[in-house]
Amino acid sequence: MRVSFTGFALAAFLPLALLAGCSAPSHITVSDGQRVVMDPSVLTAGITADNPTVSSGDLYPVAYANVNYGQEQKPITLNYRFYWYDVKGLDIFPHEPPRTITLKPGQNVRLESTSANTRAKQVRLYLYL
Repeated sequence: MRVSFTGFALAAFLPLALLAGCSAPSHITVSDGQRVVMDPSVLTAGITADNPTVSSGDLYPVAYANVNYGQEQKPITLNYRFYWYDVKGLDIFPHEPPRTITLKPGQNVRLESTSANTRAKQVRLYLYL
């Protein structure tokens, strides 16, 4: 039985090449297109929201987002939750509990969240009915 050098080199090099392709990125950012996530029913109801902005509060990070209900005929109950992420895009636990607000037609409100973790740098707002 004869083994060629080419076959041996290929057998030794292939696993190393596969492992090199498995490296992970150093961080995962929350893109601008994903900073506000709305269920389809929220859009159908005529609710719009701005991307949340993060500022440093006195001690902890604070996020703000403006939400507008438009000119519908009756009040609507909106549920929302802020999800916080560190600079690498990793979840910060524990998540805040969901909150509820009743919007009147034509009302514009500012939703706010304060993270209890000083590592929080990014935020995502989730809206649902």
